[in-house]
Amino acid sequence: TYTDGNSCSNVISDDVIVHQTIPAAINPPAYVCVDEPTFVVTGNLPFFQTMTINGQNVMAGIDPQHFGPGNYVIQYAGADANQCPSTVTATMEIKPLPTPILTHPATICLNVDQVTVQMTPAGGMLTGDLLNGNNIIPLSGQSGMVYNLNYAYTDQFGCANTTTSSYQLLDALEPTLNYTTDCFFNANIVENYKQFASVSFVTDGVPMHTENGYVFNYPVEGEYLITVNSVDKNGCTSTADILADIPVGLRLPDYQVPNVITANGDNVNDVLKMSAKYDECVEYEIVIVNRWGHHVYTATKQDPFKGIDKGGNEVGDGRSEE
Repeated sequence: TYTDGNSCSNVISDDVIVHQTIPAAINPPAYVCVDEPTFVVTGNLPFFQTMTINGQNVMAGIDPQHFGPGNYVIQYAGADANQCPSTVTATMEIKPLPTPILTHPATICLNVDQVTVQMTPAGGMLTGDLLNGNNIIPLSGQSGMVYNLNYAYTDQFGCANTTTSSYQLLDALEPTLNYTTDCFFNANIVENYKQFASVSFVTDGVPMHTENGYVFNYPVEGEYLITVNSVDKNGCTSTADILADIPVGLRLPDYQVPNVITANGDNVNDVLKMSAKYDECVEYEIVIVNRWGHHVYTATKQDPFKGIDKGGNEVGDGRSEE
């Protein structure tokens, strides 16, 4: 109804149709794994204009690998045939894949009983070569061969991943144990063991010190069991034994110098020298002087005193000092 300034009135009428807005709804999954294929969000979609994730258009579907792990907001917006607008949002998380890890030595010694494989996270499926449960049994393999392991794990969200690893079996480096002896009850190990990470020695159950090298002194002659325990540079351990025969050596009573000779050519006591054991073990000099202190001769094991002075003259019967 309208009335103008002249008090003239008129009425006009029309029909208005009120349309109810059709509510939209989207039902994305609460989470998906990042390696899942592209999928389309479903729901009550009476019209379709735009669907976005964090501002990126996903009309053709959502590719989790494209977006990567994280939390996302999905928005659906548009207008129906009556141009009534509607907007709805929902959240979704893209889950990362689990990261399974296998922990074990890269090289394993063939002479160990077993090696336990550590699996992180626990609860997956371990498969591979030479396995008994989660233990590697080296004795069932061959030295120098490379063997493989596979670990598959699925987390509580159903996301799965697999890791692989390998190891090599190696023989332990065997130490050799050779020795020489001397006149002083010593066993001298002739190897240098530079190819080993460490070595240690035991004699008849007693650890031997090696600060001064591999020379071991024994109190008396006899047989002694020497054991070398070695660790090679791959961490493999080994043991070798030898029964060392320590001969009779020089003792204090052996330090005696003869004080008489009979240089008469009868091959009995014709020369002045130390015992045969001294000849074998040491270099020595016997300085001979007469009773007035005059130098007569210096005898060695190569040149013993034969009753002739340093000038080549025979020494008569009598007394000299050594």
